[in-house]
Amino acid sequence: MKKIVRILFYNFCILLILLTIIELIFGGWIKSSNNLNNIGVIRDRKFKHLVQDLYPDSTGVAFYTRDKYGFRGISTFNAPDKIDVLTIGGSTTDQLYIDDSKTWQRVLENNFKNNGKSYTIANAGLDGQSTRGHIKCFEFWFPEVRNLHPKYFIFYIGINDIYSVADNSSHDKVDVKHKNNFENFKSTLKNNSAISNLVRKLIGMIRAKRLDVYHKKIDFKNVSFTENGLADDKLFETFKKENLAAFKKRLQTLISYTRKYGGEIIFVTQPSSKYKFIKNKLWGISEVSELQGFPYNGVDYYYLLSELNKVIYEVAGDEFIVVELTSLPIWEKDDFYDWFHMTPKGARKVGDEIYNQLKNRL
Repeated sequence: MKKIVRILFYNFCILLILLTIIELIFGGWIKSSNNLNNIGVIRDRKFKHLVQDLYPDSTGVAFYTRDKYGFRGISTFNAPDKIDVLTIGGSTTDQLYIDDSKTWQRVLENNFKNNGKSYTIANAGLDGQSTRGHIKCFEFWFPEVRNLHPKYFIFYIGINDIYSVADNSSHDKVDVKHKNNFENFKSTLKNNSAISNLVRKLIGMIRAKRLDVYHKKIDFKNVSFTENGLADDKLFETFKKENLAAFKKRLQTLISYTRKYGGEIIFVTQPSSKYKFIKNKLWGISEVSELQGFPYNGVDYYYLLSELNKVIYEVAGDEFIVVELTSLPIWEKDDFYDWFHMTPKGARKVGDEIYNQLKNRL
């Protein structure tokens, strides 16, 4: 028995030493820039994605490139001092499976250039992030980039925040600050621990699949639509109380951080293929999902997203520009390859529409 205990003890010590080494190498305890890995920032990498299983494409290939600072952007590559516009958001900003030359940022930039205005645009979107993660970008990522002084910050936000409840930050991989010392210790541990962040990334992947917000191909021919919502008032009451109040606070935090850079703020609301307009009438997918224990369909989803957008408009007031995309009747099924993510055709329409609404305002 003593021999077994001794063996277990030695194995535990070896495991503890190995975990300590892993934490020191990959965690943020010594090298703070490792925290960029924890919030999903990819640096100095180029990927070749095969996209024929997601959407029709002449080449079937999409090149995805991040510079050494973690940004996407052909005209700003490795040159943060050239960035006029920095776009911030989740996967619909990141556009993992859209070629560098076909992102909506590139379309927007070319539209300005072709019409006599020169704005270089960089993409700081990160797959899976909501506004909680965007706040952490201002705390961990952007301060690491010298000479970063954009004239404009575009926040393409909303979809991921629908699923963000109060101060539950598991969706964004990085914890928030607390007043309580013990809670601060736990937050520091979570933020700096490589192992903790690996576990949270895995949990985030599982959660994204459960919420149906991950990348996948949807055959829209087999999707049925209805004109009738099914959610009751309790869902919207809970949503306003638990989601929107916290969302408003996070927007105010983002505004505060952005002002330190001296740039102007632009909000862009997001569209989805979970709903569509036919002759000005709203239709939503019949498929039933669940949010905080309440069922909802595509019609309800549109109204949830619209309620969230009202908070954006409220916070923006007369001070900041809001580009409206959610309620436009221009979106078609081949603009998306799933409920949220755009095909190159959709990305082009996003870039064109943002330009149309900004061209006389910048």
